[in-house]
Amino acid sequence: LLMHLAEMEGLPNVLIEAQALGIPVATMNVGGAPETLVPGVSGIVLEETAPDVLSRRLLAMIGDREMLAAMGAAAIDAVTQRFSLGAMIASMKRIYDLG
Repeated sequence: LLMHLAEMEGLPNVLIEAQALGIPVATMNVGGAPETLVPGVSGIVLEETAPDVLSRRLLAMIGDREMLAAMGAAAIDAVTQRFSLGAMIASMKRIYDLG
């Protein structure tokens, strides 16, 4: 599990890179961070800011090895579909109406 607990963020590449390696992610709901994952599938988006609430939620996630394994596998697929070179080229073609 990669935990990204920034209070301000753009689009963090580290979240995409971790998922590409099969590592599920947990991130705060800031900037473009939520756009890097499929909530509940390849990771979680945290709304909480109180340390005790965050720690309980993250410890529960770390303790569920089956869920982490499933999220890790799903993370690879999600990143490939959304952020691979082919996906990015297809997205640009759609934006510019090139096919």
